[in-house]
Amino acid sequence: MNKKGNKRPLGESLNVPLNSNILNEDNEDKKYVYPSIGNFPIIINNDMLIYGYGKYLLFFCLKDMKFIKIIDDHQSAIRSLDKFKEGNFFLTTGDDKTIIIYDKN
Repeated sequence: MNKKGNKRPLGESLNVPLNSNILNEDNEDKKYVYPSIGNFPIIINNDMLIYGYGKYLLFFCLKDMKFIKIIDDHQSAIRSLDKFKEGNFFLTTGDDKTIIIYDKN
């Protein structure tokens, strides 16, 4: 039994042989990408907060601190949200491979 402060040789503490490569091609099929981890884009445009939640755009007024509206134009999750032309327009892109351009109204 090792006491606190005693060091074990590398590999012994992990039960991994020193000459093994745990990141080799055999482990390639064991990788998993978690699609459920969301990307929720958010921007602030003047006194409005625009938030992409799933396939929905939610609008909040920061001045009045209240919900304004919801837009449901995408078929799947919104992945990016950006404003341009000094905040007069904003655009969204989503997993449905569409780009939607909105004016600030």
